[in-house]
Amino acid sequence: MRRIRQNVDPAVSAYHQTLKEQPQEEDYAPGKMGKLFAGLSGLGAGIHDPSSGGATAIAQLRAPYKEAMGAYQTKLSGAREGANLAREDQQTQLKGISDAMASKLKYSEYKRQIAKDERDFGQKQKVDESTINKNIADVGEINARAKKLGQPEYVYEKQADGSILGINKNDTKDTVTIPAHTVEAGQLDVAKLNAGSAARQAGAAERNAATGEANSKNLGIYHDVMGKAATARAANSTARLTKPPTPYQQSRAVDMSLSILYSDPKFKKYIHKGGANEDPWSMTQDDGSPMYQEMKKQLKKHVENSLKAGSPFPGEGDDNQDDDVIDLSGPSRRR
Repeated sequence: MRRIRQNVDPAVSAYHQTLKEQPQEEDYAPGKMGKLFAGLSGLGAGIHDPSSGGATAIAQLRAPYKEAMGAYQTKLSGAREGANLAREDQQTQLKGISDAMASKLKYSEYKRQIAKDERDFGQKQKVDESTINKNIADVGEINARAKKLGQPEYVYEKQADGSILGINKNDTKDTVTIPAHTVEAGQLDVAKLNAGSAARQAGAAERNAATGEANSKNLGIYHDVMGKAATARAANSTARLTKPPTPYQQSRAVDMSLSILYSDPKFKKYIHKGGANEDPWSMTQDDGSPMYQEMKKQLKKHVENSLKAGSPFPGEGDDNQDDDVIDLSGPSRRR
């Protein structure tokens, strides 16, 4: 359980990393040309409606930042969903293991009690056996003393009617009789003792069977819970893979892939990072070099892997976005 708690799922790590990537508005401050265009837009809007001129200019200046925040919120939503699924899976595993451990502890406690009962019974048997042996020894000693003193020393024989006849070895005319009903009562007591011992053994066997059945049931519940959790995760992953990405998702995937390749010094010169009033990312004109062709292959691979993995995750308004045309062969690829 400690290993499961300490193990950080990749989906949780990805969510924490995404939290650190929130765009900062100062990183999207417009340049001189952007400010000029924004001023002209505000001036044009102010001619028709003076109260809207300033708002139009501000909206123009903040457009790149708002677009970056929209992309970030989409990515953050997907990362949060993955992290929640990972946490639910971890809690399910911990609960299943905890239930199984609790059942195992109860069974261990029961086994310890059985072992203690067996030890106590064994010790009692030893005490009883020792007492019997001591009584036999005492009887022998008494008979020996009686013989020396001329006291009767009886030898007992069972009779046909069930009674027992005792004959004094020192004087055969001296006899004692134990009635049949007394003998039967003694035999009944012995039978009761044997029956009690058999009942205790049967009870122990029944408790063992009940405990085994309970353990099997708990283990079945654990496997059922874990199986349902795995099925839910598989169904969720299948839904992401089978649902076709929207054109807007595809365009976003290209943006993300270009941003990744931009960090590679080999490809940086072939990728243009846009500023205000420009596409965020675009490719330079194909110069026919092997490195440019390799960059296109890597871009295609990144885009396909990103869409297969469900990233960027679809948003509720994706279907209302413009249908961007993705073209990996040249620099013009966005609206």
